[in-house]
Amino acid sequence: MPPKTKEEIEKERKKPKLPRITVSLDDFDELIISKLVGFEGQTKSEVIRSIIKKWIGTNSETIQRIYGIRFEDVRREIQLLQDEEQLQEKIEKLPQFFKRINKIEIDRLSSQLDLNSQTLVNLILENGDQLEKKGLNLVIDGEFIIKE
Repeated sequence: MPPKTKEEIEKERKKPKLPRITVSLDDFDELIISKLVGFEGQTKSEVIRSIIKKWIGTNSETIQRIYGIRFEDVRREIQLLQDEEQLQEKIEKLPQFFKRINKIEIDRLSSQLDLNSQTLVNLILENGDQLEKKGLNLVIDGEFIIKE
């Protein structure tokens, strides 16, 4: 397989994991968007994303005042969703850690997962049923997490 070009690498780097939205445009709007390619972005999608970002930035007070959408609340909601996704990723990693070991210190595993110790303990306690469904029954015994 030939090495990737700079363009391919850049395209992969830029490729966001964002939800997709399909829109229909009339001829006028479509032609305007097409003419903005290169000025606002390299693709029609990038142009539309740029236009939306600018519109939200320009109309932030109106959005908050008329629609009652508070940007701080939206940011907080996004952060909570991202935190939940990261915790789910950590849960998915746990079976791998216990594939070859039966016992590990809480502090050592928390370091491996880049969590603080108390968060790790809470994660195991709150998601024990989910872990058991994956065939991983963990017990906390003092400073250790033990696979049963």
